[in-house]
Amino acid sequence: MWSDKESDVVMAQVESNSREQALKGNLPGAVQQAVVRALSSHQKLATQVLKSDRQGMIALVDVVYDMLRENKNIDLDMD
Repeated sequence: MWSDKESDVVMAQVESNSREQALKGNLPGAVQQAVVRALSSHQKLATQVLKSDRQGMIALVDVVYDMLRENKNIDLDMD
C-alpha cells in the first residue's frame, strides 16, 4: 500500500498515539495516495471517494486505522 519508509512512519504514529492524534498525522494523506494509486483498477469508486464523498474518505481512513492497530496486512495494490 505504501513505501516501506512511509509505512514505518504511519505505523509508528498509529502505534504511539491515540486515534485522534494518529488521524492528524500521515495516515489520511497516505490513504488518499493509495486511493489515487488504485484509481486505474477501481476508477469509478476511487473517483467518487476522492471528488465527492468526504464521508466515504473519512470512513476509509477509519477502517485503515483499525486494521493497522490490529496489525492486519493491507494491500490495495491490485497489480
